[in-house]
Amino acid sequence: MTTRPFADDALNLITALLDAPERAVELVRSLVAHPSAEVRMRALEALIDVERPETVTIAAQALSDPDATVRVAAIEVLTAQGREEHTQTIWRLAVSDPDPHVREQALLNLSALNGPLDVDELVELAKNTTGAHQVAAANLLCARGHREWLLPLLEGLYDPDYLTRAMTLTVLEDRIESQERPFVRRLLVERHTAEDLPAVRALIETLVGEWSEG
Repeated sequence: MTTRPFADDALNLITALLDAPERAVELVRSLVAHPSAEVRMRALEALIDVERPETVTIAAQALSDPDATVRVAAIEVLTAQGREEHTQTIWRLAVSDPDPHVREQALLNLSALNGPLDVDELVELAKNTTGAHQVAAANLLCARGHREWLLPLLEGLYDPDYLTRAMTLTVLEDRIESQERPFVRRLLVERHTAEDLPAVRALIETLVGEWSEG
């Protein structure tokens, strides 16, 4: 009963200290050692926009946190800070983290970084996975210029899991090139008819509207 108020107070305090980043970083440094995973996670979330060397150090250390939500938050911080030197560390999480959500988020975040990774291993990963994990891997391959993975990425629109369909839709705007939009737009219009989840239909409608042929 006491964890959530403490987390709220800590987040409010960090937000208030954003004009004094050195103080915010020191506060976060203490909170990422807190026994509550929620406190550690929310502290890292508050650190995303604090551009200081200590931010990167704290987030990099949190990549090995025992809680999956904290590891995801650490990945988000390093990605937001554009820390390409941590591409390989995030890549290892994408391949071997025990939590599937961490693996998927690591793959998705890697698409925003240009650091080196093993493309052959990524291709094998995409071939040997399904659902959201394959969508995330195919998205990363497309981001690295391997356009032959566009069709496997689009298969996520038909996945039985609505979260996978939603993930596919959220990455398409960045992955579809202008000459491909008419084809993908037709797929989305067809998919809209069959989609039974309002939230996913709304995502489809947004893309269809943005890619309207007028």
